[in-house]
Amino acid sequence: MGMVRNLFAAFFVALCPMVLAPASAQAQSPPITAEQIQSELRAIALWSANAMEIVDHAFTVLETMPETPTNLNSRATRRAWAQTSRTWSVGARATVQSAREAYAKLPPPPSVSFSPEINTALQQQHQRMPAVIDGMAAYLNRYDEMFVAVERNDPKARRALAVSSIDAIIMPIAHMRDINDLTAKTVGTDHPQSHLLSSAARSYDAMIALTNLTKAGIENDNPPLGYTAEELAEAVTAMRRHIAGGRAATAAIRQQMALARGGSPEEAALIAQARRMIETYPGSFDREERMAAAFDRISRHLATPGLRYDSEDPIVSSNYDEVVALDDARAADQQARTTAVAAE
Repeated sequence: MGMVRNLFAAFFVALCPMVLAPASAQAQSPPITAEQIQSELRAIALWSANAMEIVDHAFTVLETMPETPTNLNSRATRRAWAQTSRTWSVGARATVQSAREAYAKLPPPPSVSFSPEINTALQQQHQRMPAVIDGMAAYLNRYDEMFVAVERNDPKARRALAVSSIDAIIMPIAHMRDINDLTAKTVGTDHPQSHLLSSAARSYDAMIALTNLTKAGIENDNPPLGYTAEELAEAVTAMRRHIAGGRAATAAIRQQMALARGGSPEEAALIAQARRMIETYPGSFDREERMAAAFDRISRHLATPGLRYDSEDPIVSSNYDEVVALDDARAADQQARTTAVAAE
């Protein structure tokens, strides 16, 4: 699941460029060596990779959930689907339990000597992980209740099951939004990573708005579209504000990096790494703008006077497909930065 892999990788990739700003380096007391910074970055990379794996593992149950048949009027069809669902539920519970056990074995995040704020943010991310696992377990409890009711041919259960499935889709998206918001505040607006994370968080707001529209379409044959159009427009405006802020921050840090000089081979290598990292941001913000444009097209389409809800609306579908592809590319971009930090 590409989006889930973006959760923790987004955090520590900003650290190397951030701590190398000349004013920041001069303010450290006692001095932090380049070798120590690099060692701590590698420790964060290892811990983050393990944390990513646990969160990813918990969410994988959503990828294998049995598809609900379109026609459940047949008793034989309902029974067959219910049996498949029972088998899936047992496996899903085992997956969630293994994620819980892995979390119990995960050590606390490594200490970061150069930033108490980053220390606090890592600890908060660590503390949030059980809520993700518990949320998946709670969903499985509801799912079990509903597929039993569907098997009994309870007509209300069918709709409830569909709505609950939509809520399950929202769960990881909301978690990603919250983690990105938390990390953006820690990094600070002087660094482009803060703006990149904030733009991503607002894109997840837009994804949630569209997913909620799908849920409304299950509950109502013709849900109003205006509110979703407004939510998307607000998300687009916020994304573009962060994109502009990120481009400005990138230009400012480029100037700082041009003045940075290393007093040792280790410091020179770290500065060179920071410069390479900064040069990855313009492409990232170009991608964010393409995503904002896709959401903008959906928003303007939904605001069309007289338009009725269509779960298979081709304009919404094609643009959202582009959003998903861009989000996958975003995750790959973050992973590439992660690998670069860990490998240096």
